[in-house]
Amino acid sequence: MSDEKTRTFFSKTSDAARRNLSNFAPSAAPIGVTPELCREFKVPEMNRSFDCIEAVYQAFKIMTCTARDPRQRDDCLDRLSSGGSDAAGLAAKRLGSKTSTLKRGLKLNPSVWTHVMERSVMKMAIGARAKVDPVYRAKLCEAVAGKFTWLHIETRKPASKCRWGGFFRDGQWHGQNELGQLMLEVARSLS
Repeated sequence: MSDEKTRTFFSKTSDAARRNLSNFAPSAAPIGVTPELCREFKVPEMNRSFDCIEAVYQAFKIMTCTARDPRQRDDCLDRLSSGGSDAAGLAAKRLGSKTSTLKRGLKLNPSVWTHVMERSVMKMAIGARAKVDPVYRAKLCEAVAGKFTWLHIETRKPASKCRWGGFFRDGQWHGQNELGQLMLEVARSLS
């Protein structure tokens, strides 16, 4: 990928405008999840709002988990929802981790939470934030106008595990950058 056709972003960059593209970045307005969206993704209804894309993504992931007690799922959703104790990006990611969900009596159902479902939920969450956050929407749409792709930098994983983003090594991009691709797809639908 050449530099003229790409721009990078990640949650810890010093560039605030690019940091705002991260799934961890707070949305300018709460991201609403309606009962209609839940039906579309075949998860139990949750008429809630969330502060960032990561919290939306983790909420849908948790809703696909099997639970010994449904209140365990509700507790997680309360923590992920706007104003909850785990509503911020990194905290939301940790709450939805395999270790954390197992500690809470939740078990991910891989026959439901598939690669296709993950990708669809992420795209929906990006689009939902773009609807309520004009600065985020404008930054997404820069890629369409400038004919470039956003590259999500992941710093802690080997290349084989860089599904949502990747990294540069010796001038070469390593990783799948699915997040950047989804952002471009949403931006094209908005333009």
